[in-house]
Amino acid sequence: MVTYLYRCPDRHETDLDAPMGRAPRETDCSCGRSARRAFTAPMVRAVPAARGRVMEAAEQSTDRPAVVTRPAPGPAPTSSTDPRHALLPRA
Repeated sequence: MVTYLYRCPDRHETDLDAPMGRAPRETDCSCGRSARRAFTAPMVRAVPAARGRVMEAAEQSTDRPAVVTRPAPGPAPTSSTDPRHALLPRA
């Protein structure tokens, strides 16, 4: 569902939820007059910054996936000293 904005000749604004591409050209305003659909910029800033970065990274990875060429920096993983781990199969 998409929220469409309508304005009457008296500049009152009315919102209407409708499926994308199926919004009527006009609707009734709260003042009783007919309101025409107004075309506005999409709400591109409605997404929080952190979520936007994650969505951007996911979108970029579809065309240009990041390839790992070396291990991540930090301490190397340590081997376990638990004797039960010695019985596990090795790769």
